Amino acid sequence: MKVARSLSYLILSTLIFSYGKDFDIKILISPSAHNDTMLANMTKHFTFVFDSYSEDLLQEIIDMIQNDESDARYLIVLDDIMGDRGFEMKRAGKQDLFSSMITKFRHIGCQKTGTEGKLSIALTCQRYKFLNQTLRQNAQGLFIMGSFPEAEMKKIAEDYS
Repeated sequence: MKVARSLSYLILSTLIFSYGKDFDIKILISPSAHNDTMLANMTKHFTFVFDSYSEDLLQEIIDMIQNDESDARYLIVLDDIMGDRGFEMKRAGKQDLFSSMITKFRHIGCQKTGTEGKLSIALTCQRYKFLNQTLRQNAQGLFIMGSFPEAEMKKIAEDYS
């Protein structure tokens, strides 16, 4: 079993079995959602499962939340999408849809009723340096698992000291 896969499984199972009842609609976006035997047991606990990321998909999900007049709470889990061909964070000034969503996720809710706070986001990745500054600064929780090169550990320490 690969260490990275087992770490994703640990995080996903913690989210689903410990906090799953807090969310009415759970969305998983993972390139290995349908071909990883460990994730196969997890996917049945999600309302929607996608095996590739795109800004069009993310926009559709945001629109769904903003048009939902119920009190439903949403969880989006993005599992190891950093290597997905559709996932590209812009770094020089322009903000991609994902980074934009990260900065305002607390305010995403139904536009018609004016509700906010309907969305929670969990992101797993194998490399801290793949996260741009916007994501690192807006993280409300961080689990560091596995081994990292010293330079990467220094960067993490600098960001959170």
